[in-house]
Amino acid sequence: MPTIQKELKELTDEILAVTMELRDKYPEVYKLLGETPFLTSGDNNGIDPSSTEEYLNTIRSQLKHCKKKCRVQFLPGLKQTAFQNDLLPCV
Repeated sequence: MPTIQKELKELTDEILAVTMELRDKYPEVYKLLGETPFLTSGDNNGIDPSSTEEYLNTIRSQLKHCKKKCRVQFLPGLKQTAFQNDLLPCV
């Protein structure tokens, strides 16, 4: 596999992991991910690693902000309910 494809796969795997954590722990922020810009280069060559990495850094920053602001302790094996999530706005 060419290097650029491998790099893109690793970046998209990490984007998926961060996105799923936002979905599971901070659904109010997850709902807003569609508003997070994903900009590609202007040369119409498709998605490039630098744009993908920039998007990953943006959503990592959002996750870090949520963790810092909420300071919620998640107990192992205890799943949050939607009601609990409604009481914990992190945006």
